[in-house]
Amino acid sequence: FIVAGVIMAGVTLLSRMGDAGDSLKDRWMAAVRANPWVFAGVGTSDPSTVPVSIDRLVVRVGAAERTAYTMTGADVQLGDPTVSRDGTKIAFVKVEGTSRPVRDFLYTIDADGSGLRRIMELDHTGMPTRGAKIGSCHCAWSPDNRSIVMWGTPKGERRETVALDAIAPRLLFTVEVATGQTQRWHTLGGRRPGRGVWGSVITAQAWAPDSRRFVYMDDTGHARILDTVTGDEDDLGIGTEPTWSADGAVIAVKLPHEPGTDHGKRNEGDYIGIDVRSRGRTRLLENPRSAWLTIGLPAWRTVGYFGPAVW
Repeated sequence: FIVAGVIMAGVTLLSRMGDAGDSLKDRWMAAVRANPWVFAGVGTSDPSTVPVSIDRLVVRVGAAERTAYTMTGADVQLGDPTVSRDGTKIAFVKVEGTSRPVRDFLYTIDADGSGLRRIMELDHTGMPTRGAKIGSCHCAWSPDNRSIVMWGTPKGERRETVALDAIAPRLLFTVEVATGQTQRWHTLGGRRPGRGVWGSVITAQAWAPDSRRFVYMDDTGHARILDTVTGDEDDLGIGTEPTWSADGAVIAVKLPHEPGTDHGKRNEGDYIGIDVRSRGRTRLLENPRSAWLTIGLPAWRTVGYFGPAVW
């Protein structure tokens, strides 16, 4: 089978499709057209260009699509947006500057394209190329839309030097949308693809319904709940890319990528639901085991589900 992705609220939903995959895909797309779900992503006004030049934010509500923001002459790059849980707000990173050095800012905007607001400045890395995609905003809206939790580097924060194939540590912090005031929590990172802990520190569905607690993944591969009022934390055990259900009852996590974590052999980990009250664990989705890995051979033909489980 193959894995296909659909953008929903700034993150990717993944569906497995095989012999009966077309019917699954058709049902999924019919549901998208019939329901007022909010999707957002970056797009281009000139798809014929090679490479494609990204110059706008596009929002789809049900079957209706609109451009929420179009780059101006002072803009250099746009990042993938993150949509609030109620579908009314969007957060994204924008690179600006008519001359070097360029500057990075976290912005918010209403889904209808109104209310553009600069929240804070971030540290800039990389070589700015107009129209190039800069990736996702590692952030999540609180359900009351008053706060954003983010894994990033605020302007002025010291940046560590790391190997070329590694992602430097970044600060886990919350920011008040109305004031831009930030609260530091942890420095997390030093990650390298294919080595050790990997996955999103923060997902788009990180917050509890109370807009007070959020769940994140630490550098040991454990999911942890952090209370932004008391600063208290609760270790939920092993689990990457945690997402919190809208009713607050369950946190979905993925087991690490490493084969043998739960006594099986696979390329991608299974998905687990953690009961927030009892801490009981239920298997939500089982990724395929590979006979090739069992006998110690490469399993490059084995694929499966990946990315955060979205509620």
